[in-house]
Amino acid sequence: MSKIVVDEIQKSGGVALTLPAADGSSGDTLQTDGSGNLSFGAGATEVQTCTYSKAFSLTGSSYATSNRIMWTDVKSGISTDDIIMVRIEGKLVATTNYLIRMMGANASGNPITSGYLGAGWQDSYNGGSATDSNRHNSNNGYIDFPGYTTAYGTNSDTYGYGIAFVYEACIHKYGNSGGHLHRINYWYQQDTSYDYPNHGMMAWNNYASNTPPTTWHGIHIYPNSGSWDTSNNNNVVSVTLTTNNA
Repeated sequence: MSKIVVDEIQKSGGVALTLPAADGSSGDTLQTDGSGNLSFGAGATEVQTCTYSKAFSLTGSSYATSNRIMWTDVKSGISTDDIIMVRIEGKLVATTNYLIRMMGANASGNPITSGYLGAGWQDSYNGGSATDSNRHNSNNGYIDFPGYTTAYGTNSDTYGYGIAFVYEACIHKYGNSGGHLHRINYWYQQDTSYDYPNHGMMAWNNYASNTPPTTWHGIHIYPNSGSWDTSNNNNVVSVTLTTNNA
């Protein structure tokens, strides 16, 4: 068998490339260090993502079992570590004027009632007005929206009631103060005499160097006042998990 034995190869006018002295493992690729030295190493990892969705009805008030959704309720056996993003969308209606409140659940399903999160928000209302500000949750763990004011509940639906929304979040905590990114877009009728609908957006994140809530294994979704009004097929949300190699 014929063979060529060399230490380097070079194209005319090009850079001399030093060949590796040993073979790599099965599946390795030939790589350069950028200085003309070649070696065998593992190839790029192919990352695959999957999505799982399921609809849930919410009933009652406060953080309770009837308002709790665990990620394993969406996909049985799913590992929270494999979840990249959570997306929740729907329209929710309460019996009194209200904000939508969201609080994480731990691995046992119990509410996580501590942890700092800060929010920045902007609302447009009354056909041409806008307002924006920022705040934090005072180490109470939850997030809530809209930012500007509460929405009409079914007790006072002069101009309509309910909040439609799309919520997206990374529910992990990283280190002492990192992680917990949340984004919400929403549209609703506010509890004033304004007869045009509001639309707004809000982003939550860990607040400065304060400790945010621990990683969420599920979520409690409830009104900050009153209870969910389940008449007329209200209060059904769709929960979608985007996962990494799950």
